[in-house]
Amino acid sequence: MRRYKHCVHDLQNILSEFSANAAEMHRDHIDGMMNTLHWTDALNGTPVIKLPIGVPIGIGSGMRMTVQHDAEKAEQEKRRWKKVREWAEFMRKRLKPQKSEDQQ
Repeated sequence: MRRYKHCVHDLQNILSEFSANAAEMHRDHIDGMMNTLHWTDALNGTPVIKLPIGVPIGIGSGMRMTVQHDAEKAEQEKRRWKKVREWAEFMRKRLKPQKSEDQQ
């Protein structure tokens, strides 16, 4: 029975190591792809569309595109942008010209 537990533990270690390596390779691939993009490339949307939806991107050194990989920071960034969009919508509605009664 001890041997079986030991084998399961080994398998868990192998899977954990594989998972960590796969995540690191995925981050490196995304960083490599984003590092080839200039912020003007994002205006086209074509290469950036290949990123998973909701991944916060930014502009780093040399005006190259960057990705936030830290889950907590990415969530904070999403909340911040949600507030910005809500404020912009509020201001758009607030500043929308109101028709006076004689214009209707």
